[in-house]
Amino acid sequence: MKLNIKKRIRSLYIKLIKQSGAPDYVARGVAIGFFTGFLIPMGGQMAIALLLAWMLKAKKIPAIACTWITNHFTIFIIYPVQCYVGAQIIGNPMDLETLQDIFGDFLKKHNWEAFMQLGSEILVPFFVGGALFAVISAVISYFTAYGIIVSHRNRIDIRLNKRLAVQALWKSTLEEKRNSKNKRGKRDH
Repeated sequence: MKLNIKKRIRSLYIKLIKQSGAPDYVARGVAIGFFTGFLIPMGGQMAIALLLAWMLKAKKIPAIACTWITNHFTIFIIYPVQCYVGAQIIGNPMDLETLQDIFGDFLKKHNWEAFMQLGSEILVPFFVGGALFAVISAVISYFTAYGIIVSHRNRIDIRLNKRLAVQALWKSTLEEKRNSKNKRGKRDH
């Protein structure tokens, strides 16, 4: 299981660094995806991320892919914690067990109808906590993605420059040998 997760993370990392476009363009898409993933409940995240990516001129594929931070496996942890934090912020503290019980029906159905039935006592903390997580994760993911992409592209540029330097050196060495042979051949005649 751990190996499979490592492979998936590595695969996502490689797909991220190989995205075309300016690093800022790609990193904006990543940030939008994380922001939307935490703020918007499952079901509308990808459409909203796509719209935001289009409006903010960001890379659309990372925006959509990064909304998957909240998925059918992670919402059992993220949504109750998000509500817990939101409830603390608005001054209406709730314990995690109560939140998990309240979220039980929604976590089984995963649809908007079940989400709206949670009521304002849960929806307000959900969006307040979600907004906090969204802003923090968007900032962190933007700078992390930007740094990773720039670092990767710099490594590629260094490798390319080394290859070009070796090729240029090899080419000049061959030309010198040809020139020296031509000079010797002219002296012999």
